[in-house]
Amino acid sequence: MNQADIIRMAEEGLREVGLYPKQIIADGQKHRCPVEGKPNKLDGEYKIYPGDRPGLAWHNYRTQKSGYIRLYSTYFREHPSERAKYILSKSVTAVSSHPYLVRKGVSLPPNLKMKDGRLVVPGYDANGDLQTLQFIGGEGTKRLLKGGKALGSSFALKGSGSSESLYLVE
Repeated sequence: MNQADIIRMAEEGLREVGLYPKQIIADGQKHRCPVEGKPNKLDGEYKIYPGDRPGLAWHNYRTQKSGYIRLYSTYFREHPSERAKYILSKSVTAVSSHPYLVRKGVSLPPNLKMKDGRLVVPGYDANGDLQTLQFIGGEGTKRLLKGGKALGSSFALKGSGSSESLYLVE
């Protein structure tokens, strides 16, 4: 997420809870702002936590309600490919001894990743843009990234040797 995305998501979140700052500042500091029904008073307060997993804490002194909104969660729901990139960046290099690879007799493909003991198989479109992820457990359980675009996505497995054979797998 970039700064503009954080501010846009924060603005949507603040409006949903009845806070109306004239300017949204994402600097990790508390900022007072007007609330619904009191446009000239600073009866609201918010604080945006920037970073890898941005969030928004808010309080309405008029209603005495407060809360926290995970901005990254909302953003990732709207942009599944960005969520896929984030998960892939937090994944580690897969190991050739992963039970699924061993059972299938597949050599470890280069750049294959793992997270929480599951293989993380990226799905790319024809332009090479990441669209989705498939998670494969050691016992063979397969799950797709929620909201990801699986149709038309693929992951290339390059074999060794000089064979020009093409293998298509589901």
